[in-house]
Amino acid sequence: MISIVTSYYNRLKLFEQTLRTIKKSEVKDFEFVVVDDGSDPGQRIEFLQSQYPFLKIIRIDPD
Repeated sequence: MISIVTSYYNRLKLFEQTLRTIKKSEVKDFEFVVVDDGSDPGQRIEFLQSQYPFLKIIRIDPD
């Protein structure tokens, strides 16, 4: 299995484009781990997990 790990903060449209590109990949045994560094409520990405089962989200809430 391949793991892709990246950070995310408030760039929902760009992130959705990234997911569509990754989904088209010929590699099928992978996970995409995203560390959400406290995005604003309107920019959160958890709802995308139902469309992209390879997506794993680690959310860091700001203190």
